[in-house]
Amino acid sequence: MELRIDQRPPEQDSDGRLKPRIGITWGNKVNGAPIEKLAMYLDALLPAGATPVALIPTELVPAAREALGFRPDVIVTSYTETHLEDLDGLILAGGADIDPVRYGQTPSTPTLKIEAERDAFELPLARLALEQGVPVLGICRGFQMLNVALGGVLVQDIPSQYAGSIEHRQGAQHEVEMLPGSHVQRLAGMNRIRTNSYHHQGVKISEGLAPGVIATAFAPDGVVEAFEPEPGRFPGYVLAVQWHPEKRDAAESPEFTAMSRLLFADFASACRSLAKPA
Repeated sequence: MELRIDQRPPEQDSDGRLKPRIGITWGNKVNGAPIEKLAMYLDALLPAGATPVALIPTELVPAAREALGFRPDVIVTSYTETHLEDLDGLILAGGADIDPVRYGQTPSTPTLKIEAERDAFELPLARLALEQGVPVLGICRGFQMLNVALGGVLVQDIPSQYAGSIEHRQGAQHEVEMLPGSHVQRLAGMNRIRTNSYHHQGVKISEGLAPGVIATAFAPDGVVEAFEPEPGRFPGYVLAVQWHPEKRDAAESPEFTAMSRLLFADFASACRSLAKPA
């Protein structure tokens, strides 16, 4: 296989197994706090035995490499040089709002912050990964992108459009109820856990969820916090969470931290089964 994203051969872990190359989509900010947020994803994947591949807008790749300190354990590449066959897994990461045009609506709120280039890159990439059985993990915006890619719609602004909603925006924390027997509930090891929350778009239980998936975690106000595919719906691993498992600082509980580490390890394990030599 011609490996276009990087010329290094795939790395091996201590057991001699190939480390899966897991793509992480990112947006158009690479300086200051935004790139530090990207580093959280990288640092969550490395202990799970994966090689992170940061997927960056083409013109910002040099700045991203410099901001990340030219880390030898991370690959940084551009949207235009990325090919799904070069990846063993895909993380649709957090970031800006998805343009409502992508799910058949017109913008109805001035609070939207849209990155059209990222939408145009992620949407077909997500659909292709789902079709080809490449493991996909959606996080926050990525949860929403997966829902849109599968034919669902979003609440454009929860605070102004969803009467009775709780706080979901930057830095909020709230309880999440998990569907017993679901994959995410097994990862948590409990039916209820407190998560972080950094979003204002979302999906309501009563409307908007894409066909072919099941809501498996819920906020107290009915906002969907995780979904999984119906049995046999896709050939590969698919999981979407509305919270940020990569963000594990002093504000997060030991239970949340443990679940988050297990989530990334579980995803990397699914990707490892597809890891291939160059």
